[in-house]
Amino acid sequence: MTQSFNPQEKVMRHVLAVLVLVLSGSISADARADDPVGRWRLDREAFEVQLASFMETQLGSFDNLPEATKLQVQAMMITIVSQATAGLGGVVEFNANGTVTFTDDAGNVDTGTWNQNGDIVTVTPTNARPGQQPIQGVLAGDAITVEQDMAEAPPDTPAMSMVFHRLP
Repeated sequence: MTQSFNPQEKVMRHVLAVLVLVLSGSISADARADDPVGRWRLDREAFEVQLASFMETQLGSFDNLPEATKLQVQAMMITIVSQATAGLGGVVEFNANGTVTFTDDAGNVDTGTWNQNGDIVTVTPTNARPGQQPIQGVLAGDAITVEQDMAEAPPDTPAMSMVFHRLP
């Protein structure tokens, strides 16, 4: 007798098997969603490389400019990259009580709240600007990656992300 294939039943069996393993403790803590509680720092060098690449892409749109003007635009872009990354130092601290604190290198402090749903960590700043959306990042081990919203970016704009690493 031939048994018919039911994909929904197969998926349900798989989900049930994973649930049983999680509840029985057979899956290690490493396989479960990581916990962001602790101190984190932006991988500033990697972000600077991305920002420089983004600026280089934008510079390509000025190919029709005279060389001297193009060099001026390039110098301006280098300044913009330096200014944009200058204030990106500091430490983000996720606390077990659901609060988050960002302290920059100058000692300025911003606060907010955080929550986690699986590997997605959402931060809502306390002093959010009107219309500012919460910030979401993907937590994987000792890294949280925040992707730039590219919905309104011009075509061919390289994707940007900020990666934060857990501090010891």
